[in-house]
Amino acid sequence: MKPVLGFLAGCILTAMVFFLYISDLKSRFGNSANHGQFELKRVTEQRDACQAKFNRSTVRYIQKKNIFGTPFGEPEKAWVVPADVDPKYIGSEVGLFTHYDPSNQMETVKFQAKR
Repeated sequence: MKPVLGFLAGCILTAMVFFLYISDLKSRFGNSANHGQFELKRVTEQRDACQAKFNRSTVRYIQKKNIFGTPFGEPEKAWVVPADVDPKYIGSEVGLFTHYDPSNQMETVKFQAKR
C-alpha cells in the first residue's frame, strides 16, 4: 500500500509543479502579447504621422521690402516642397510659408519663416 500512496503523492506533486509552470508560461505569453500589441500601435501611430507629413506640402512666398525695410506688395510664390516642414529663410526679402492640404485643397495662413 505504501508504494501506491507514494506513487499518488508523486503524481500530485508533479501535477502541481506542472500547473505552476503552465501558469507562469501563460502569464509570460500574455505579457509579451500585450507588449507586442502596444509596440504595433506605437509604430502604426508613428507611420501615420510620418505619412501625414508627406501628404501635405509647404509653399514658400517672398515679399519685397521698401527702402525703409518694411514689406510692401503682395507676397509672390517662390517654391513648393512636397512635405509639411517649417522652413528657415535666408535672404533680404521677407520669407513667408503656408501648408497646403490636398484633401481640402486649402493653404493655411501665411507664417513668417524663421531666420
